[in-house]
This record gives sequence, C-alpha cells and structure tokens, in this order.
Amino acid sequence: MSKEWEIHIEIIHDQEKEIDAGRPIDTYVFDPATYERTYCKAIISKDPAKLPGADILRVRNFKGQLEPNPWAIKILETKEMEAMEE
Repeated sequence: MSKEWEIHIEIIHDQEKEIDAGRPIDTYVFDPATYERTYCKAIISKDPAKLPGADILRVRNFKGQLEPNPWAIKILETKEMEAMEE
C-alpha cells in the first residue's frame, strides 16, 4: 500500500525544471495523518504512471486546498534539517 504525502505548490514552482526533467530534488513533504515534516531527496512526477511503485503526493495550492489530481513521489533518502539549509 502506498503512503500518502503532501507538498505545498510553491515548492513545486521553485523546482519545476528539475521535477519536469525527472531529476531528484531536495525538498520536504508532510505526512497528512500526523502533520510531521520529512526532509528528503526525492523524485516527483505529475504523472503517477511515470513513477511505478511510488507513493501518492497531494499538492496543496496557495489557498491551502488540495489539487484534484494526485502526483507521485519516490523518496530516495531522508535528510536532517541542517542538510537542507546549506
């Protein structure tokens, strides 16, 4: 069973070129059940079919609402917060 994560749309916009190219990005995602934030290196796709075996990624827009179509995320590694601030 796939895990579900959430991400804010501004993160998507900030790294759109890398996401569209299928390159891993450093980002953070939220667990919607606990609201815990996870820093990670991940591959994100607008098309879940392009990332088989990936988790579900729900995108929150600027109004805080979930976009209707889920994306996909494959977390390659989790990171400590200090690694994200460099």
